[in-house]
Amino acid sequence: MARISLAILLSSAVAIFTAWAGLAIWYRLPLAELGRVMACALFILFGIGTVIALFSRFRFGGLVLFLAAFVTVLVWWSTIKPLGDADWAPDVARQVTGTRDGNLLT
Repeated sequence: MARISLAILLSSAVAIFTAWAGLAIWYRLPLAELGRVMACALFILFGIGTVIALFSRFRFGGLVLFLAAFVTVLVWWSTIKPLGDADWAPDVARQVTGTRDGNLLT
């Protein structure tokens, strides 16, 4: 019973992580729309496969592979820089600047 409860809990986490990674891939992968959709679908299928593996004897290997793929998406996402020359709304068009003088930040 504890094994099934753990598998259900991990499945919920995998589903949330898969949804986030799928949306991140679809939103920012620098490919044409078809490439983004295919990459997103591939990651979602990988997440579904991981959920299925959690209820089989391959649960540890499936979870390790999924975590490696998810960490790869996180590392890729953290390297994305905002566009400086985009058409930003006026209230966010300028980046924050400041100067530090000892303990004073202005």
